[in-house]
Amino acid sequence: MYVMDVLKKDKAIPEKGQMKPIISIDWLTFNIQVNPWDLAKNKTFQSNDEFIIEYEDIGTRIFENRAIIYKDTLKVATLVYKPKSSIIQENLGQIQIANIMLYTTDIVSLADDLIRFLGVRFLSLSRVDICCDSISFIDSEPSDFINLFVRNEIIRLSRQGGYIPFKSSKSIEYTGVSWVSKKGANNWKLYNKSQEMRDNNNHKRYIREMWKFHNWDGINDVWRIELSLTCFSKQLFIDGEKYLTTSIESVVNGAVRLFIHNLTNTFKFCYNDGNKNISRNRKYQFYDIGEITLKRVIPLSGIPDITRRTKMVITELFETIARKSEKELAQCLELYDSLIYFVRLYHLEEYFEMKFKTDFETALIDRDYIQGYHIDKVLVPEFI
Repeated sequence: MYVMDVLKKDKAIPEKGQMKPIISIDWLTFNIQVNPWDLAKNKTFQSNDEFIIEYEDIGTRIFENRAIIYKDTLKVATLVYKPKSSIIQENLGQIQIANIMLYTTDIVSLADDLIRFLGVRFLSLSRVDICCDSISFIDSEPSDFINLFVRNEIIRLSRQGGYIPFKSSKSIEYTGVSWVSKKGANNWKLYNKSQEMRDNNNHKRYIREMWKFHNWDGINDVWRIELSLTCFSKQLFIDGEKYLTTSIESVVNGAVRLFIHNLTNTFKFCYNDGNKNISRNRKYQFYDIGEITLKRVIPLSGIPDITRRTKMVITELFETIARKSEKELAQCLELYDSLIYFVRLYHLEEYFEMKFKTDFETALIDRDYIQGYHIDKVLVPEFI
C-alpha cells in the first residue's frame, strides 16, 4: 500500500458551504521616485486633511528617513526614502502598504492616493506576497505533507533552492516550511496560519473576519500557501498570453492568475521513487485549488448581524493591550489599529465609550494612552 493510499483513508469530504480557498495579497511594497529638489532642501512631506504623516527618529538598514502615514488615525502605509548607500539612486524611496489595508480596502485606489498625496512618481514593484488560505486538502493534510517532505519521502520537482521547516513556539510538530529560490524571484511558504495567529495573541483579527465572511467555521485550522515575488519581469506568459506585471493594478487585479500560474509551474512535488530522472516519479499534490475566491473587501452593508461577537472581539483586544508589558509593546500598535478598525466598521463608538470609560474621539485624535501605555511610540518593522 502506497503512502498516498494511507493518507487518503478516512479523509473527510468537505461539506457544502465550506470555506473555499481564498487568495489575498498579504504584502505590497513599491519603489517611488522622490523629487530631487525635496531631498536637496531636506524638505519633509506635510500632512493634509486626508493623510497624517509622522516621522520616526530611526530609519531602516537601507534608508535614512522613515515615516508612518495615517488616515482617520489608522496606519495605512510606511514611507522610507534617502538611501544610505551611494550605490542606490539618491531619489529612490519605497512605500509599504499596511497589512490591514490589504484586506479591508481598495489597494489600487489607496496606492494612487498616496502617490498623489506625497507628490512622488511610481517606479516599480519591489515585493508582493500572494497567498491562498484553505482548510480543505487532498492526498494528505499539510502537517503530514511537511513530515513526508522532511523525511525525503516527497521531493520538489523544481529544485530551485533550499528549504527550512519550522515549528510553532507552542508545538512539537512542524507547523510550516519555506522554500527559498536561488535567484530570489519566487519564494514559497506553507504554514499553519491559524497557529501563527494564536501564537501572537490572535493579532490581525481582520484576517479572521475575512475567513468568517467566506464561511470559515471558526474550528478547523486554516493553512496558508504563500508566494513571495521580488523580481518582476515586464511580462509573463500565462496560458500562451502575455500578461504585464509592471503596475500595482496589474498585479492586484491579476493576483489569482499570477498565483495559479506560479503554483502550477514552480510548486510541484513527487514521490521519491529513486529514479535519476525525477520527472518519472509518481506525482504528488496535497492541495486542491478548486473554486478560488479572490478576497473581497468587507462591505459596510450586507454584513451578517455579528454585533455581539464583535463586541467580544473589541473587549478582548482592549484587554490584550492592557496586559502587555513594556517589552511587548511592539505588538500594541497593530492591536490598537485592529481595535479602532472594528469600532468604526460596526459603528460601536458608544459601546467603546461606555465599556472603557474613554472618549472615542479623544482616543482617535491623540493616539495616546491605552491603559497607561504610549501606543504612538511603538517601533514598526523594518523593510525586508
